[in-house]
Amino acid sequence: MSERETAMEAFVISFLVERAGRLGFDGLEVDGDFDFFESGLLDSFGLIELIDSVESSFDLEVDFTDMDPDAFTTVDGLVKSLLSTGP
Repeated sequence: MSERETAMEAFVISFLVERAGRLGFDGLEVDGDFDFFESGLLDSFGLIELIDSVESSFDLEVDFTDMDPDAFTTVDGLVKSLLSTGP
């Protein structure tokens, strides 16, 4: 795993843990396989907020044209998809 991928994964996990605390999700374990839709932690608007935060923090501009939406359900899938958009 590259340094950028590790940093982005840590950022996404931190975002999700903070959100979980605000929403009262107690004892939630967030790791690379964590499915944020299945858990109920994020809905489509929450995903947009998360992606916007990642774009701002990592100087990305995400093009969703060729992306698989199913890849956006887990931390690892989201990070890999976002990193594939370029620098």
